[in-house]
Amino acid sequence: MELRNIPLENLVPSKSLRSETTDITELVDSIREHGLLQPIRVRPLDNGLFQIIAGHRRFLSHRALGRDVISAVVVEETDEATAVQGIVENLQRENLTPLELTQGIRELVTVFKLTTEQIGQAISKSPTQVRNWIRLSQLPTDIIEKIESGEGRQQTVTGLTPRHLRSFISDMPSEEEVSRSPEAAALYEERVTNLRRFQKEVEGRDARLNAHMADEVAVMQEGEIVECAPCERIYTSPRHPYTKRLLASIL
Repeated sequence: MELRNIPLENLVPSKSLRSETTDITELVDSIREHGLLQPIRVRPLDNGLFQIIAGHRRFLSHRALGRDVISAVVVEETDEATAVQGIVENLQRENLTPLELTQGIRELVTVFKLTTEQIGQAISKSPTQVRNWIRLSQLPTDIIEKIESGEGRQQTVTGLTPRHLRSFISDMPSEEEVSRSPEAAALYEERVTNLRRFQKEVEGRDARLNAHMADEVAVMQEGEIVECAPCERIYTSPRHPYTKRLLASIL
């Protein structure tokens, strides 16, 4: 392991980098005022180039500041270790979408065979949270694409967020269970069908889901909340009298 200053022109991004579109305004301001507090991590390639393992946003910030070099820790890493660290760094982005989240988690589980505990330790999340994400990653892509992040206590969203789906997917059969058991496969298809139906109902009604009240669905009329219900009851008990009354008032 070696610490050295490397010209920005000699750095290339990780192959696991999902997106270049990230807000680095705060990081740029911090580096301008305080300097680089933590070197980036790179590995040597051919022809004097280095691949960024961790610290892509710090690299972008240096480039935005017009700097020519950046402090980096040079290490020897395998392709697999580099790919895993790239995915982990991507999962720690603030503006991560649910689709990007589930794709990253799914790759760590299926391609690199990381356990729930290993993933949780790598991204500083509890095993329970990781298990919920793994279940979420098993949903069809068309459903995940319509799930909103729901980040921020004051944010008002118009669709379902991962937190609204916790009770729905808590006993979702795994892919292995679905492949081995007709009963599990039938349960999975039933859950997916119901979820698609409720997504359409949410899209078409005059309602707002507030991320600060993630356990309730609020019916809005002329800017005022007129009725609320626990979202678990809305999503998992379509025949419940309260649910029927609530849906009837907003469809």
